[in-house]
Amino acid sequence: MKYKLNCILILIFISALQIFGYDTLYTKIISDECVLFHIADTAKPVVINMLEIDLTSTDISIDIVISHDRLNSGGERVSEMIGRRNNNGDRILAGINADFFGNNPVQAQSSIIINGEVVKAVNIGRTQIAFSENNVPLIGMFRFKGVINKKNDWILSAVNSFDTANTTRMFTHHWTGYIKLLKSRKYFLLNYDGIIEPNRDEVFIVQHDITLSDSIQLNKGQSLLELVPYTGYTLNDTLSVYFDFDKLNDDVRSLTGGLPLLFYGKDVPDSDTEIGKNLSPNFLAENPRTAIGYNENKTKLYIMVADGRQPAYSKGLTILELAKFMSDLGCYDALNLDGGGSSAMCVGSDIINRPSDLAGERRVYNAIVIKK
Repeated sequence: MKYKLNCILILIFISALQIFGYDTLYTKIISDECVLFHIADTAKPVVINMLEIDLTSTDISIDIVISHDRLNSGGERVSEMIGRRNNNGDRILAGINADFFGNNPVQAQSSIIINGEVVKAVNIGRTQIAFSENNVPLIGMFRFKGVINKKNDWILSAVNSFDTANTTRMFTHHWTGYIKLLKSRKYFLLNYDGIIEPNRDEVFIVQHDITLSDSIQLNKGQSLLELVPYTGYTLNDTLSVYFDFDKLNDDVRSLTGGLPLLFYGKDVPDSDTEIGKNLSPNFLAENPRTAIGYNENKTKLYIMVADGRQPAYSKGLTILELAKFMSDLGCYDALNLDGGGSSAMCVGSDIINRPSDLAGERRVYNAIVIKK
């Protein structure tokens, strides 16, 4: 009976998409919670792969995976991330590339939360998407501000990021390799139990004041506090740090970022430039695209990849065409993710779209996956 109902819903969905001008389509039921739609408009042309996920299911979670499971470890293809995790005992049904990446050293640019743990925290003014433990999605701008010993108002600007200059930063064991120490700053090695959770106080114990050397490598349960200016902590001092993410729910399980926000509250802007203020014309033009959105009652998640930069096969979508497509699907809020040669969708560990890079699937730095 459940299979028949799925088929009926698929047929209804096919009819709706044909009204929007997409003239070929096949579907694949990946699981009870996840259905793949392959869509092609041969007139444009554009080819799109889209996943519809039932967020009411208690048998799945929406997770973030980072390349090699560590920051500062180089890029990795989405298919490789999923294959590695599945080989280690996970059952990942599907996944897409997620956040933009860059800076020095190269990594995903926005804050990252994995399984309820803060892996990276920055405040760069970009829109992000979060999922709760119960798969409730939320798109918004969740600005990070850490506070050390609240009453003293020492601001912690970043976790596991070198992108903020002349500020107080913290590094944890999620950062791979050695951390270069600077003569102009003061460093303390801290011990802590458990994990760093968002919107909570975490207690750290000063293990020792680090004598300046070229670099240091962290083990699990250790963090490095980099202070500007020096504040006079000593051995065995207890530090309380509050990891505040503005407007982010306390029960968040997963967090990653993108840009620009396509629309919020169903209303689609009228032009590319209205969506992508301050973004280049090349960014707004036809390109391969990856996007994510959900319906108004947050029971359905839609993730899609449009192939592009292949004129005879698929040109891609402008940012406005992408917004209209996500709206036509029934999205209430929608966010653009990294696109271009990064755009990739996998079912299991098999890539199912055609990436535009001549070398094939690009190495990226994090992914959104559906785990059973």
